Amino acid sequence: MENSEQSKPNPEATTGQSESSTDATNRQATQELMDELADLANRLTTLGKSWWNSDERKRIETDLRSG
Repeated sequence: MENSEQSKPNPEATTGQSESSTDATNRQATQELMDELADLANRLTTLGKSWWNSDERKRIETDLRSG
């Protein structure tokens, strides 16, 4: 079991370059995620507008209002 403790990486042994590389990778991944979420939001907005302007929605609204 002592071997498993010795094989664990030491976080203090990392260099500044690998930390900044990791930070850059994290920033890039975060930006990609934000871009994907923005794209999803745009698609949902388009879908909602399309549905709201649809003849089916207008017919349902008319049916509900008339009872």
